[in-house]
Order: sequence, then C-alpha cells, then structure tokens
Amino acid sequence: MRSHFLLIAAIFVVTSCGDTSGPGGGRPGLTLVSGYNLTDTISARPVTALVVEVRDAQGAIVPQGTIVRFSPVPTSYFQSEMMVAGLTSTSYNNFATGETDAAGRAAVLVQMGPIAGPARIAVSVPILGVEDTARYTVLPGQPSAILIMPVDTAIYVGPSYTIRGGVVDRWNNARSDPVVYTATPGVSVSSSGVVTASTIGRYALTATGGGLSEIIHLSVVPQATLAALVNRSDGLHIITVNLDGSGFHDVVRVSDGGIGPRPRWIPGTSTIIYTDYVNGLQQLRTVDATGKVSTFLPSPPATMTHQAEPSPSANAPVLYFSAYDSRCSDYAYCLFRSGIDGTNPELLGDVIAPGEATWHPSASPDGSKAAFVTSGAQIKVFDYITRTVSAWSVAGYYPVWSPDGTQIAYVQQYGGPLHLVNSDGTNQRLISSGNRSYSESPVAWSPDSKWLIAQNVAYGTLDIIEVATGNVLPITNGAGYISLSWK
Repeated sequence: MRSHFLLIAAIFVVTSCGDTSGPGGGRPGLTLVSGYNLTDTISARPVTALVVEVRDAQGAIVPQGTIVRFSPVPTSYFQSEMMVAGLTSTSYNNFATGETDAAGRAAVLVQMGPIAGPARIAVSVPILGVEDTARYTVLPGQPSAILIMPVDTAIYVGPSYTIRGGVVDRWNNARSDPVVYTATPGVSVSSSGVVTASTIGRYALTATGGGLSEIIHLSVVPQATLAALVNRSDGLHIITVNLDGSGFHDVVRVSDGGIGPRPRWIPGTSTIIYTDYVNGLQQLRTVDATGKVSTFLPSPPATMTHQAEPSPSANAPVLYFSAYDSRCSDYAYCLFRSGIDGTNPELLGDVIAPGEATWHPSASPDGSKAAFVTSGAQIKVFDYITRTVSAWSVAGYYPVWSPDGTQIAYVQQYGGPLHLVNSDGTNQRLISSGNRSYSESPVAWSPDSKWLIAQNVAYGTLDIIEVATGNVLPITNGAGYISLSWK
C-alpha cells in the first residue's frame, strides 16, 4: 500500500512540475489536469490521481493552501457514482478536500463506484465560485451470480412467458456473458428464454453462464378462477383471480363481524355469496360479476341475528350456513339450511345439538348432508333426510366436502397439517408433508376433486395439492389470499 501512495505522489509531483505556464498568464479558473476520463471496473482504484489546477480571474496561480472540494455525484443516500480519498488516506468516501500546492494544483485518489456506466466527480473551489466535472466510465466486475426473473411463477399449459435477467457482478451490474437455459421434461425453454409448458406439474429451469449456474422454478397449474379474501390498505376485499395470476379483479370491499366473510362461488354462476358486517350484524350477501350486491335472505326469521359461513351444494339448489338464533343458542352459531335463492331458511342446530355450536358447515354435493364442527373441535356429518348425526367424528376445523362426494378435507384448529377422511368416516389420513403448515381457514377443492388449494403459512404460498399423490404446486403470488373458493 505504501508503494502505491509513493507512486501516486510521484505522478502528482511530475504533473505539477511539468507545467511551464508560470505564475501568471495561464487559463483562469479550474482546469482538470490528469486522472479523469478513465475507464475501469467497479471498485477499482486507478494509479493515476485526479489532479486539478486553480488560477484566479487574471490567470495567476492561487495562493498555496486554497481549498478544493471533490464531491462524487450521489446515486442514493448511501452511495455515490465514485469514491475519493486524500493522497495519503486509506479511507475512500463520498467527499474529500484538497489544498493547492505552490503550483496551484490539488489532487485526490479516486475509486470507481459500484454502478456500471458513466460516473462523475464534481470539483469546486468555493472561494472563487468555480467548478468543473471529472468524468469516468465504470465497467461491470467479475461474474458473481445469475439473476433470473421471475424466480418462481405459475402458468397454464400452452401459454408462454420469457425469462428476464443474466449474469451480474457483485453489485448486480449486468454483464454480457451468454446464458444457456435448460429445463426438466414437461416444459421447454428457448435460447432466448421463452418458456412453454406441456404438462401440469412442478418444474426446475437452469440458467448457466459466466462459469455459474442458477435454478429457478415453475408451477404449471390447472385452469381455474379463485374467489378469495385479501386484506388491503383500506380493509378487507373479496377478489377473484386466475390460478396463473392473471385476471385479478377487486370485487367488493367487506367488513369482518368476527367469523369472516368466507366468500364462496355459487356453482354454475359467476356470483359469490359471502358474509358482511352491516349495522352491527353479520348478513349473508351475494355479489355478481358486475359488482351488484344483494341481500341473500329476503325474510330471515325474527329469532335470527348473525348469518355467516355460506356453503352452497355443488349439484343441488340448497345452501347450508351458520347463524345466531335464540331458538338454538344465545352464544353460539347453529346450522341452517335454505334454498340457493335464500328462501325457506330452516334451523337444524336444535335438532343436532341443542345449546351447542354447530358451525363451519360444508354441503355434500347432492345437498342431502353437511359436514360441520361441534363442541371440542369435532367434525361430524348431519344427514338431512334422516335427521341424524354420524356416529363417527374426527378432530379438526373447516371441513370441505369434495365435489365427487367421496372425501372431506379439513385443517387443524389453530392451523397445521392438512387431512382427509372418507365421507363415511373411514381412512382418516394426512395429505400434507410435516414441514408444510396450513392456516386455520377453509381450503378449496377443484371441481374434478383431483386438487386442493390451501394457504401455506410456513412458506407464504398458496399450495395446490394433488390429492392422489400429495405433490405440491406452490403459487408464490397468492400469499395473502385466504378463505379460498375454486371455480
């Protein structure tokens, strides 16, 4: 380091002594002498110092000790285009001062900044009010990483998207190294980074360049549209969005009365039924594709107050929901059934378990049964035709009946792994791996009963789970979506 400073000092002395203009008759003002218009890589420290000469308005050398300011142009609060240091300093900063010598010259060491491209150091002499700019070109450094976007995304079979990015240095400046892409079978990627999928699944894409490699991921998902709840800056909103992230639509703003809006598609329509908090009470409402909001129960019983948790049947014109009703309980939600048009709301909770909670319902596809949760976080099934409750039960929350009628999915109270049980109570089993934890919130089935989707609180994703295999297709752009419904 000492030899470096000696070399800098020697260059500065030679530069100063080489001037023959004498004490007068030179160029008035501030003149860049040497050490500018240099090109080097990020953070490099050129051997040549930045040397300037200062003369007064008559062209005479200014008095020795005149202050010269060297100020690299800032790129942000913490960074500048260049760095400077005194001739004997080891500390480079975004500002330095120098004093002129007997020849009217001052100098600083320079260091290339972290951002590739044009760079500048503003030089000024406050006492004379003169200034100039020393210019440089900063080149990218050695390969440090491959940055590829998007790191993880979701698409449908058929459409394509283009990978963006390439090789960068340690400050993320782009380099010109060629990048070669490869993909696991099921997707293809062109030399220009165009990705196309042919099969639903989870895939890896590898980018290689500059002696480095980087792996990114892709979920090829079934075609579907979700209804979901999301918390935005102004409150809760029901939204709809396609599984590949396209088609986002903010449907309606809602309020939570305590049990949650729980939006659900009404099968065969583009209408969503949900719970809103209106004038101190929870009320079932519907909203159609145009945004028209309607009250679901035109004439609720006088004994009913809060209405919540709608669950339409997939194939029958009926709906189960929960509500506060004085005929059942003054402190807990009770099970109800009505027509899909809101007519004939019928209290069932007093038949099932008088005085107890009978809530979180899920209608069977034919509407003849409903899975529900009762005291002790126990899931049971109510048979509407026989007016009986299943002898079996499983510990869990938010049961959701599969569209084919064979299985019921559920989560644990307070969240945890995802479980399945046959609709007759047999074959209770874990479907999610132990390191994937799901929120205490309803999951959703695909219409063909092959897939489930749930909010993964451990990884911050929406997980699409293949029921037959347990394979997971994570979706990273839906981390804030809860209370899901699949259409």
